[in-house]
Amino acid sequence: IPITLEEAFNGCEKEIKITRSELCPTCKGSKSKPGSNPETCKVCGGTGQIKEVSNTFLGQMVNVRPCRECGGTGKIITDPCDECHGRGSVRKTKTIKIEIPEGVDEGNHLRVSGEGNNGDKEGLEGDLIVTVHVKKHKQFTREGDHLYLEKQISFPQAALGDVLSIPTIEGKEVEFKVTPGTQSETVYKLRGQGMNSVRHSSRGNLYVKVVVVVPKKLSSKQKNLLKEFAEISGDEIQHVEKGLFDRVKDAMK
Repeated sequence: IPITLEEAFNGCEKEIKITRSELCPTCKGSKSKPGSNPETCKVCGGTGQIKEVSNTFLGQMVNVRPCRECGGTGKIITDPCDECHGRGSVRKTKTIKIEIPEGVDEGNHLRVSGEGNNGDKEGLEGDLIVTVHVKKHKQFTREGDHLYLEKQISFPQAALGDVLSIPTIEGKEVEFKVTPGTQSETVYKLRGQGMNSVRHSSRGNLYVKVVVVVPKKLSSKQKNLLKEFAEISGDEIQHVEKGLFDRVKDAMK
């Protein structure tokens, strides 16, 4: 079942179609027409097993195997059911609802009791095993109960510090402080803002990686201010002259 990361966080209910084997409603799994009974296998005498005895230098060896005539059932269907043609079961498609618990992760298996294929009698149905696939999210990546988010900031924000507002998996906004002098790819931890857990009541954390973005275009004022900043900092900037291709490209803008 494919679900979104938000559905994995909150839990959800899904409807799916399954095709499974069910006991034949006409013969109730007996494989014979109503009113008729299967005959006892004459080969195995109804035991469903054949004993083969062989003589060896160690003495007699007895090998027991299923009877090939009746398939190990001990019965021969002489008048098969018209609906299931003597199979005892029929294939049916049905729609069921499945509860997805909060906190499920990629590849988790959910067991739905009694929704598998039929057994030999009513009440002996197997289980349905559902594998969960969590779709990729545009903003968040997940590792266990923790979420990771990348946030771009400017050089002034990194140098001076700032208060940022970021989204959470709940669809809300939370604020956190970027400390002055923050370096690019610094990771901040927001405790308890990650995923709900499928194993316990606590939540994971949200880890925010801030990336300092260098502007590709600067106005004259911005350039002059940065030059002044470089001079105050004692940095010697070697200006790169533009080539012919760059000048042509600028002229075409």
